Amino acid sequence: MLVALSALSALSALSTWGLVGCGGDGGSGSGSTAISAQPLAGMINGMPWTFVAGDTDTQFSTATSLFATLYDSAIEPACSGFSLQGSMRNLTMSIPTTVGHYKLSLQMNETFYYQDGDISQNDVSTSGELDVTEVTATTLSGGVKMAFRAKDAVDGQFQISICPP
Repeated sequence: MLVALSALSALSALSTWGLVGCGGDGGSGSGSTAISAQPLAGMINGMPWTFVAGDTDTQFSTATSLFATLYDSAIEPACSGFSLQGSMRNLTMSIPTTVGHYKLSLQMNETFYYQDGDISQNDVSTSGELDVTEVTATTLSGGVKMAFRAKDAVDGQFQISICPP
């Protein structure tokens, strides 16, 4: 059931990302002083949330943007595909593959996902900032500060695994 919910979450997020376009400063790498230097944390659906691990999904990633899920629990094993790993709250993100500073907008948005009872919810944030600070063959590092109303807000640094094709 978790696999089906996660797949549904990913597809729902992708339908939202149909609006996603290029954003940011073209990869200047200047970064933001507004994003915390601390590890990524905040709240999802009004409950405390702390980033533990994340990875990309090659099926929905492109050469210019990685589809990523950031979890509040370990991924065992990394790059295992759709799996909530026991977590019912995560961030689903489309992250540019070019180092740079990006402002969230209607064209470049990120999603808070959570399960609330029998309801799966995607809260799409169109305000905030995303920094991509380093991209290697196996990892992407960066920071994000984003919010959706008063119940969803995160701020801080993260590093995720880039899954092989």
